[in-house]
Parts: sequence; structure tokens; C-alpha cells
Amino acid sequence: MIALRATEYCDARTVKTEHGITVAIYTAEGACAAQDPQAQPGTCSNNWVRYMVVLANQKITPPVEVGGKGRMTDTGVRISSGTIEVKGRSLGPKDSMCCPSVPETKTFKISPSGRIHQVLPLAARPNAAK
Repeated sequence: MIALRATEYCDARTVKTEHGITVAIYTAEGACAAQDPQAQPGTCSNNWVRYMVVLANQKITPPVEVGGKGRMTDTGVRISSGTIEVKGRSLGPKDSMCCPSVPETKTFKISPSGRIHQVLPLAARPNAAK
């Protein structure tokens, strides 16, 4: 098990409720994944990761990673028919770390067991028809 040591950047928290589902996306800054047990939370680097938890059917899902430094930066959330779409931007080949420019959408579903999983686009699925 990896111990994550980080602090939350509260100003970047996103909370949205629609159709009886509440989505919270939050940032863990300076994540120290078992790097230095003596370090104060949030002091290990300028790394940041965005996580999502969902409250649905009186259950809270475990967190899933939706983006972070060098990956997708989320800009919006849409909830519809038990599907959660997280929209954002990812780094293009000529983008600097500050300024992602490539639109990206990640789609998630809540399983009957209360876990959340990403639904891959058809083209990204193994054995997808070509």
C-alpha cells in the first residue's frame, strides 16, 4: 500500500449535483507517495493530481484519478443518466506545462458495487472493430 502525503488546494475544488448524484473533484498538491516519511504534507514537489469521488445511492465511491500535472486539466463536469463526463484539456506536442490546448473528455460510470470506472472510447478499447 502506498501512503499518499499531500495537501488539498481548496480553491480548485469542483462540486456538482444533478439527478441525485453529487460529484466532487479535488486537487492533491505536493503528493509524496511514500517518498519521505519525515516531509510535511504538500512539500515534496510542485506535483498535483485531480481526483474524483461520487455520492450516489447513499454510497461514496473510492477516489479515482481524473487528471493532473502533465495530464488532463479538467474544466467542467456533466452528469446524465448515471454517466459522468469530465471535460478538460491535455497537453499537445508543442504546449508548455501551463497551457494545455487539446480538448479531452473522460467518461465514467458507477458500477452496481459502488465503484467508479472509466468508459474508454470505442477506438481505445482492446479488440475494437476497425
